[in-house]
Amino acid sequence: MTKRENLLWQVIIIIAFAAILYNAFFSYQLYEKSILLWNNYNNEEIGTDSRLQEKVQKLEASLQNKKDFIFKMKKNPSDLSSVIDFEGIDAIGNRHFKIETIYYSGKEKQFKAFVTAQVSGQAISYNIAKNDSVASGLIKEITSNKIVFEKDNEIFEYLNNKSEDNNDQ
Repeated sequence: MTKRENLLWQVIIIIAFAAILYNAFFSYQLYEKSILLWNNYNNEEIGTDSRLQEKVQKLEASLQNKKDFIFKMKKNPSDLSSVIDFEGIDAIGNRHFKIETIYYSGKEKQFKAFVTAQVSGQAISYNIAKNDSVASGLIKEITSNKIVFEKDNEIFEYLNNKSEDNNDQ
């Protein structure tokens, strides 16, 4: 073997040895990382994470407290006027009826109200009192500023947003 061949073999061995050391170092680091991740995986509580359970319980309680966000389509699912208040159209929206005015009847000694309800796509005005039936439900109570309405065993309160004087009739 000549000196040149000997030098070439020594350079090849040094480069190979450096490559082996480099790969061994990074393989060991990957091995340590995989052991750490495997231990974390084995120690993880899947499905019983207490923080997740607390968050789910809070969300369930919040959803139960906000009945306004429960959306029920009972009649025509394609009727957008039951969901959206169209501008320029006197739509009732997602309410059962629209309060026009609430007044006190001195003759009958009780509060009464004029309301507008959608019946077969037409707006019809009604003069209602306590225990009257309108929009397939029952009027439970009428006060000077609200109407309590029951439909399908659910109670709805409609506030009178108009600040008109209530005259005796």
